[in-house]
This record gives sequence, structure tokens and C-alpha cells, in this order.
Amino acid sequence: RQGLSMRLLETTRRASGLAVNRDPIGHRIDLLRSAVGRAYLAHCPPAERASLLRQLQRRPGAARDLPERIETLVAEVLRQGYAVRDPHYGGSDASIDTFDDQLRAIAVPVIARKRVLGCINLVWPRR
Repeated sequence: RQGLSMRLLETTRRASGLAVNRDPIGHRIDLLRSAVGRAYLAHCPPAERASLLRQLQRRPGAARDLPERIETLVAEVLRQGYAVRDPHYGGSDASIDTFDDQLRAIAVPVIARKRVLGCINLVWPRR
């Protein structure tokens, strides 16, 4: 995590035979809508999650029910054992109507000594 985003640090997409969006290393990934961001939020310490929530609530256009939505999201990720990308997230800050990478994704955290070091995800073409 870097601020209110996740950062792409490594990828195997370059080696993939699939024609998928090949985001560059360092690409910023949405914390609330991406599978990796959701996996991180669900597994980070409660104090860190509360701090992130306060920061997210200060963003312009933040939903009033954001705390409840995040609580529901965290419970769902913990119940499933993995996070799922928001189906209305197109892989960019732009609306899915403007940019849609046509992908689906799931993610899990990488945890060491009770600390989330990052997340690993699996993406595949929506079709």
C-alpha cells in the first residue's frame, strides 16, 4: 500500500499469452474497488483500517455510508478467504464507461508477523 492506493510491484502479465492490460510497474491501484486493495483492507490491523477510513471519508464525493460499506466488505473478504474486484471497476480511476480493462480479479494478502506486506492477485479476461 502507498497512501490510499496499492502499487503494482511485480507482474507476470508480460509473459502471459493472454491479451490483457499490461499495467507498468508502479501503477496505482484503487484501494476500495480493486481485489488487492480490498484484501489489504480486510487484513490490515484495525487501527490502520480506521485511519484509512478517516482519510477516505475526507475525499471529495465520499459516500456517507462508507464505514458500513467497508465493514460489510471486510466481513465478506474474511468469510470467503479472498477479495473480489468490484464488478464496476474497470482498472482505472476513470469510470468503467470511460475505461474498462475487461478483467476480473481475486486477491489474497501476504502476511508476515501479523503485518500485511502486500497482496497477490489473479486476473483473467471477463469474457
